[in-house]
Amino acid sequence: FDKTIAVSGTHGKTTTSSMVACLLQHAELRPSLSIGGKLDEFGGNAVIDGKDFFVVEACEYVDSFLTTSHSIGIITNVEEDHLDYFKDGIKQIKESFTKFGNILPDDGLMIAYGDSQDVLDVVTDLACPVVTYGLNKTNDWYPDNIVYDKVGKPSFDVYKKGQFYGHYQLIIPGQHNVLNALSAIICGDF
Repeated sequence: FDKTIAVSGTHGKTTTSSMVACLLQHAELRPSLSIGGKLDEFGGNAVIDGKDFFVVEACEYVDSFLTTSHSIGIITNVEEDHLDYFKDGIKQIKESFTKFGNILPDDGLMIAYGDSQDVLDVVTDLACPVVTYGLNKTNDWYPDNIVYDKVGKPSFDVYKKGQFYGHYQLIIPGQHNVLNALSAIICGDF
């Protein structure tokens, strides 16, 4: 595949990788995918279609995400999880995520949740460009003017390096999904 997009993080991998795959599909780029949840748009969770884009949900458990060869990486968060494998806790988890980031080629891209110091620690010394996103306006990308409808579905403006980029409305609720969508939007911009 020309571009493999590996979505990692302790939480949000399935939703974010689904958003990336759907974004590519709606742009008529025919992505292939392997994710943890069934997508009605694709008729399943594993599809081999086009040869240009492959979206993979990259799980950190037993370091399985270190077997991917990706050109774009997304880290939604880094938290203590799978402590049956990561016996040294957050220290070992961060070491694994750093290895995941180091898989990226110099001309690749890491999209990192910049509101988390643990994520920032992981991506600090990567050879490839790193783009941050989060609620904090010090990030490269951030949402603003978030408004929720009566069932919690958000609409929001997106800013790239302080400049208005676009207005978005989600069909799923929650602030966490604003962040998941933001990382997918950044991926689409690359």
